This record gives sequence, structure tokens and C-alpha cells, in this order.
Amino acid sequence: MEIIDQFLDSSEFDLLHDFIMGDEMLWYFNSYVDYGISDYRFVDDPDNYQFVHNFYTIGKESHSYLLPKLAPVIEKINCKKLLRIKSNLNTRTSKHIKRNFHIDSDRTWNKHKTSILYINTNNGWTEFEDGSKVNCVSNRMVIFDGSMRHAGVTCTVEKRKVLINFNYER
Repeated sequence: MEIIDQFLDSSEFDLLHDFIMGDEMLWYFNSYVDYGISDYRFVDDPDNYQFVHNFYTIGKESHSYLLPKLAPVIEKINCKKLLRIKSNLNTRTSKHIKRNFHIDSDRTWNKHKTSILYINTNNGWTEFEDGSKVNCVSNRMVIFDGSMRHAGVTCTVEKRKVLINFNYER
């Protein structure tokens, strides 16, 4: 696992941050957080939802017209093949809620990398099955093997926790 603070130079990150956190960003409601985990997906839990934006998914004919906004990140991660880029917005919860451990993967993906770019600083984090944690710090990138199981943990202070997941082959 590699953690890189100040991943983008400040001018590039400020543009991305202001757009993602601004009122022109398109967010779509998901009535579940842990996609594909059938035992949790439909649990009657009022906090089991999030807002997402799918920038790119391999094999889909259409991609978000907002994808060019991520060009500085895509260039810097130096990927051979993009698989998926998805942004998550989780609203504040009254207590920290750890989601289910999962991998960001489609069964057709071979060895891949997962990277998470944190857009805003908050008191949430990403937890890994081995017990390690990465705090949500604005402009921090964590890069790890796509087979590492991880879970998001909500924030309790800021109004929202916002990040972008990148899945790709290097």
C-alpha cells in the first residue's frame, strides 16, 4: 500500500475539489452502499445509502461527460487500462459506521490496482482487513492491490465524505 499526500499539485487539485464539492457536480442516489453484497444490500438500515457518480466503467457504451475533469489524476496514476472510476458521497452519520469489507472488482478484471483520492478532509477513513487505516485527508491518494479487502467508515463531523475510486491495470 502506498499513501501519497498532496497527490496533485495544488492548482490542479483546487479545480477538481471545487467542481466535485460544488453545486454543478451530478450525484445519483444509491439505496445501498455495498454493491453486490446481498446480505447487506437490502437491510432496513436508514444509513445504508450513498450518492455516486460513475465517471467510467469498462464495457459500457456511454461514460460521464465529466470524465475529462479527472485527466490530471488519470495521467498521474499511469494506468495502462481504465476499468472503473466512481465517486462516492456519504453524508454525515451520528456515529461512525463501518461498511462491509469488499473489493472493487468485476469478475472479468485481472490483476488490477485500486486507488482512492480523498476530496475533502473529514473524520472518516478507509479500513483494510489487515487492520490498517487511511484517514480521509484532502488530496491524499492511497494506492493498493485491487484484491485487498477494504471498507469505508462514515464521518460524523463534516456534512459529507467525498472520494473518488479508480480501478485500473498498470
